[in-house]
Amino acid sequence: VMLALVFVARFLLCVYERSFVTIFYFFFFFFQAEDGIRDAQESRGLGDVYKRQEYGGPQSRTMALRVTQLLRVAQTPRRTGLLGVKCGMTEQWDEWGMPQPLTVVKVDRCEVSQVKTEERDGYTAVQLGAIDKKLKRVTNAAKGHYERSGVAAKRHVVEFRVTPDAVVREGTELFAAHFVPGQKVDVVGKSKGKGFAGVMKRHGFGGGNATHGNSRAHRKPGSTGAGGQDPGRVIKGHKMAGHMGDKRTTVQNIEVYKVDVERNLIFLRGSIPGSKGSLLQISDAIKGADAPTELPFPTISLEQVRAITKSEIVRPAATTNPYVPE
Repeated sequence: VMLALVFVARFLLCVYERSFVTIFYFFFFFFQAEDGIRDAQESRGLGDVYKRQEYGGPQSRTMALRVTQLLRVAQTPRRTGLLGVKCGMTEQWDEWGMPQPLTVVKVDRCEVSQVKTEERDGYTAVQLGAIDKKLKRVTNAAKGHYERSGVAAKRHVVEFRVTPDAVVREGTELFAAHFVPGQKVDVVGKSKGKGFAGVMKRHGFGGGNATHGNSRAHRKPGSTGAGGQDPGRVIKGHKMAGHMGDKRTTVQNIEVYKVDVERNLIFLRGSIPGSKGSLLQISDAIKGADAPTELPFPTISLEQVRAITKSEIVRPAATTNPYVPE
């Protein structure tokens, strides 16, 4: 409204003075103002888009991408995982003369002890048991559970969510060849316990000065308060000394370097959380790339394992040297 009043006042001034210079200035100002209004509208619309991030801004695009990924994961058949025991680490030289750190995992009598269905339990999952246990060391309820499924008593029992088309019947034994060399897997384990640790070891604090008047405060955390009178307390979640390790830890996109079919071993490239003899849960990677070959679905059978002629299956060799920059 104010802009229209300005236009009218300038036009009346031009008619009153009857000046060509003033009329030219009026039309020049009019078109410049019109372009400015158009630019302001476009900028305001763009500003509104980014101001309402939940509807059309960067967060909205990120949310749309996340929903697309979730839909892709939901539509992809999900196989069951495996239970293994960490045996330790070794190394092997690859085809390009580089040492590869490998974690050895033993698949010890991993069998399906129960199948959860959508109709009975509300979700679809496969319950796996690993490492045989004496039957006299389990409760009567557990005895009935194992006898009904036809497997021996197990020391560890874990569930894996699967899609309905990937259900494995009860009593089926799973082998290390369930995974293909070259594919990516996610590994869940319990990290090594470090006991009570200080802030420098637990959180990587820098500590105090080594000299210059520092008296017995070399590894102390320093001030932990959040101001003086306001708020006058220590904020929750502040990094301090405390218990370190001995927690459930997940590492993603670990490569299966090779599989020993005869000894039922899986060689994973890299380090895995946990100490020797700890239990590991291995499953197909959610974020990793596709496997170089087709995965056995829903799992590999005993007959297929016996039909494998090679005792060890190694990942495919790289066609180009990955250690030399292009």
